[in-house]
Amino acid sequence: MYVPLRRIPLKYLVLVGFLISLIPLGIFVWQSTAIQKNVNLSWQKLTDHSIESVRIAVELESILVEIERSTKQSLILQSKAITLLANDNIRRYQDKIAQFAAISPVQLNQLSEQQKHNIEKLKQAYAGINESTLNKLLQSLSANQSVIMGELWKSIDAAKEKQIALGQSKQKQVMVALLWVSFLTFLLLIVLSSQVTTPVNFLKNKISQLGKEKVDLVDQESTSQALIVKDVIFNGPKELLAINVQLDRLAARLTKLEMLRQSFLRHASHEFKTPLASIMESCAILKDEISGPLTNTQTEVVGILEDCTQNLKHLTEQLLDYNYLLQRSNPSISAQNIKQLINQSRSRYEQFFLKRKQSVEIECQLTTLHTDAKLFTRIIDNLLSNAQAYGFEQGRVLVTLAEEANTVQLVVANTGPKVPEDQQSNILEPFGRSDVPRYDSLPGTGLGLSIVRDCVHLLDGTVEFVVIPDFDFAIKIILPLPNTKV
Repeated sequence: MYVPLRRIPLKYLVLVGFLISLIPLGIFVWQSTAIQKNVNLSWQKLTDHSIESVRIAVELESILVEIERSTKQSLILQSKAITLLANDNIRRYQDKIAQFAAISPVQLNQLSEQQKHNIEKLKQAYAGINESTLNKLLQSLSANQSVIMGELWKSIDAAKEKQIALGQSKQKQVMVALLWVSFLTFLLLIVLSSQVTTPVNFLKNKISQLGKEKVDLVDQESTSQALIVKDVIFNGPKELLAINVQLDRLAARLTKLEMLRQSFLRHASHEFKTPLASIMESCAILKDEISGPLTNTQTEVVGILEDCTQNLKHLTEQLLDYNYLLQRSNPSISAQNIKQLINQSRSRYEQFFLKRKQSVEIECQLTTLHTDAKLFTRIIDNLLSNAQAYGFEQGRVLVTLAEEANTVQLVVANTGPKVPEDQQSNILEPFGRSDVPRYDSLPGTGLGLSIVRDCVHLLDGTVEFVVIPDFDFAIKIILPLPNTKV
């Protein structure tokens, strides 16, 4: 749900988003105000109608009392003035009962009509009526009036209950409207936040790719074209667009630097090999005394020269390995005699172990494993080289290979100085070093464990620092167990 808003400043986008998010709230306030107003008007009408109905009913009761008194006095005293007063009271009662019938609820219409009939009968017959008949008519009027009053209060209570139910219904409508407003506001916030989060995530991924992606050796023109395409696809606030342009420039710069770095490593490593081979061949000729016998001093100098040449060869091979891993993407998996690979690596470093009187223990529980022979050999070589270089003289080196929890776990441990925990991650980086000194005569490049890590990653594995009893430093390599393992 991303609607591109290109080249809008971020502060304006936030302001517009805030104003748009207020629209559902404004609609809700307007609707709830209208509902509340209608409820208040209904209560006002009910109150006014109830007050007016009760007022008329009370007046009817009062007039009925006066009718009863005046008609009885007229019957006893036979006075014209009292008779006129009784007629006036009856007329007033007829007017009020008609007024009451006009505003009373439907259920009181029949009682009102009956009361009209009784008062009309009294009006026509009371002058010549006897006392017994008069009392019956008056009692009937009084009884009906009491019933009217009772029914009036019942109708008022019923109307009140109905109004309360209506208020509750309106309240539910307000709650439903509030839920809809909350939902719409949430959707608007998602849409508006996507205007920021989407380009931010795009930039975040681009920053991550600057350090993680493998840089292809492409020319500068194709790189620039790729960056232009990315800029066309990218949409977002003006400030983020500027950051995107800067990242594109940085990516182009890093690509160029990576190309130069790989080119330098490739050419420098190969350029070292030619003169190095000549030096090694010359050392062999001198050592074998083909060009003539050597004195003791000359023999010692040739030995030193041969050691230095071996050191230089070792450094060159590590640079070649590192450059090889930079350009490799997919391992070549096949069945390998794993014990043979480990023993071959051990034999290559046997002279160094013997020279420093280090004992090597190998515990291999697997015979054959499907893996990449070159990558696995580089892992073993560099781990053994690291163990003999940083291990104590007359120390111990342990190599174990076993299957555990559907993985193949390789552990190489040695006795020697411990690497501080805050420096462990650093020694896995290219040219990374710790404060732990080397004990052999070879100067290190800081690439050994970095090559191990890259080889393990190519095999979809992980590298961990672990604690092994009786050993001071240990590295565990965890590789996924292939489906085809013997």
